[in-house]
Amino acid sequence: MSRYRLELSKSSKKFLDKSDRITRGRIINVIHALTENPYSYPGIIKLTGYEDTYRVRIGKYRVIYQVVNNLLLIFIQDIDSRGDVYKQLWKYNYIFLCSLINSPNNVYHRIFLNSR
Repeated sequence: MSRYRLELSKSSKKFLDKSDRITRGRIINVIHALTENPYSYPGIIKLTGYEDTYRVRIGKYRVIYQVVNNLLLIFIQDIDSRGDVYKQLWKYNYIFLCSLINSPNNVYHRIFLNSR
């Protein structure tokens, strides 16, 4: 199986930077495990209403990520505590999809319009 590339959002990087060493290590281990197969790690749930967007539970923290299979890419949208991680989800989904859109006929443009 091919290995997926990782991209982290600015808020994900910021969260990892300010986390303690133990928490950071646990989250990084899970994120690296996702590069092998982003669908089979324990605790993964597909988020309803979003195209190819998943969350994985790591203790009291949640990692929200999006999988783009044709690019072999995992985009980590946000990492935060259980109560705060879902508040900005629509914003990250919109920003990520807009970054992939080259033209209105692009498949990601149609996915975004259908998911709203």
